[in-house]
Amino acid sequence: MRMSKAIYLFVNSFFLLFQINVVLASELKDEFFKQKFFEARYSQTGAQSCTECHENAMQGFLSSIHGNKSIKGTPATGIECEACHGPLGLHAEEPEIYPMVHFGAMEVANVGAKTQNQICLRCHGDQFPLETTPCAACHTKVHSDNAIPDTQKQSLSCLECHPQLQKQVRMEYNHGLVDDKGTNILQGCSTYCHAAHGSKWAPAYQTPALNTPCFECHIEKQGPFKNEHTGFKGNCTKCHDPHGTKDAHLIKPDIDKVCSECHNEKIILKNVTSEQVHGHN
Repeated sequence: MRMSKAIYLFVNSFFLLFQINVVLASELKDEFFKQKFFEARYSQTGAQSCTECHENAMQGFLSSIHGNKSIKGTPATGIECEACHGPLGLHAEEPEIYPMVHFGAMEVANVGAKTQNQICLRCHGDQFPLETTPCAACHTKVHSDNAIPDTQKQSLSCLECHPQLQKQVRMEYNHGLVDDKGTNILQGCSTYCHAAHGSKWAPAYQTPALNTPCFECHIEKQGPFKNEHTGFKGNCTKCHDPHGTKDAHLIKPDIDKVCSECHNEKIILKNVTSEQVHGHN
């Protein structure tokens, strides 16, 4: 037992040290690129220098909105590739020693999320990015016309960070989020409910009026009704789970507990009608 505990402490210490080194390495890279942007040693020939080594990326870039010279304010109308990837400096001579900014999720990028997003926000300042998630973690194809992920990819990106919902959105009753086979995602998480870039209203709702997304499809439940159910007025998700449940009406498993907050008597749901719960005239 003592030996096992010693091994456990050693392994934990090793991983802690590894995490610290990763953080320090990321900070060093961020500082390197900040200094590089400050020195502003840009290429005299712009994207032409990049084409010599990055021909495929350049072809995609020139066919994308970022590479469209007819649109005012795009990188192509300014300093091209270096607008995002940083000044060329000595990169062409010694690319490994003098890297350019490489965007993407943290496991593939060479710079932190905050620094990546600061670069994006110079042109996309009206967006509200997540602090710890790089824009490029979801917008992976900025060198093409498909920089905005489709519905399937949007939701798969969400599920990467919210694994607790992986099983739930594939339940038998899943609010139309996935098809009958439980594979293809039909609606994006941000189609009606959540703001992909975050918001002021937890958990990243698009609006402070929590029921508004529900009434997009369930307008008959909106009212006003002569006979209101006060418990319903606040938030539909108090009783329903929009991600998926085993109940055909998406009612939460602990609904008796929810009802008992206001009703002392035991609730028998099979004898309660939808009109009684949502209100009626």
